Amino acid sequence: AEAGYDDAPVIIDGKLVPGIGGGICQVSSTIFNTALLSGMNIVERTPHFEPVGYIQAGRDATVAWGYLDFKFRNPYQHSIYILSVMNNGTLTIYIIGTAQDKPKNVSISVGDYSEIPNKTITKVDPSLKEKEVQEGHVGLKMNTYRTITYGNWVTQTDSFESVYDPVDTIITMPTTSEAAVKKGEKKKQGENEFYEVRDSILSVAWVPTDTPLLGQCLDCLLYTSPSPRD
Repeated sequence: AEAGYDDAPVIIDGKLVPGIGGGICQVSSTIFNTALLSGMNIVERTPHFEPVGYIQAGRDATVAWGYLDFKFRNPYQHSIYILSVMNNGTLTIYIIGTAQDKPKNVSISVGDYSEIPNKTITKVDPSLKEKEVQEGHVGLKMNTYRTITYGNWVTQTDSFESVYDPVDTIITMPTTSEAAVKKGEKKKQGENEFYEVRDSILSVAWVPTDTPLLGQCLDCLLYTSPSPRD
């Protein structure tokens, strides 16, 4: 708070809770995409605990003071300049360099999707008057591919793995009755219990971040990414 950060929702153990600096990952995700599109070497990047609503799964980058960071390295022979502009509530990140360093083309795709199963855990709490259910969801795993074509027509492809952890469903029963516990275990194997949750994760809404800047600085601009918005 002393550094100027305000309270905003953060994800802890799969839940949104108030925290200092919540929302800063929209900035780090914007820088990540700008770095990808300008041909930077990605040194350190961590996806969120689960997909977020403001950017496509596989293209996010989370940060947390003291233990999670986002780092990239300039691979070119010339220096780069990082510029951020805030206008009407939208943050735009620019990475500017020399014309001879600018790649001819950069393409990004996300694929190799797979699900990580979650579990259903049944507990007993005699103090409860009725059953409580904390719904979980499956996890996701995917790869983000970046292909760069340089000025000499040399092509390079990099991949970045994203793993979004599953969240277990927890059923707490009000009795130690063996029949009640078995009933909870039977529900664990229900046919379609988690499909709606799964589908909602796979259809995460996001704001495209691949809009190039058009203007007089096009020759010196490596790439710019507007910040995703809630």
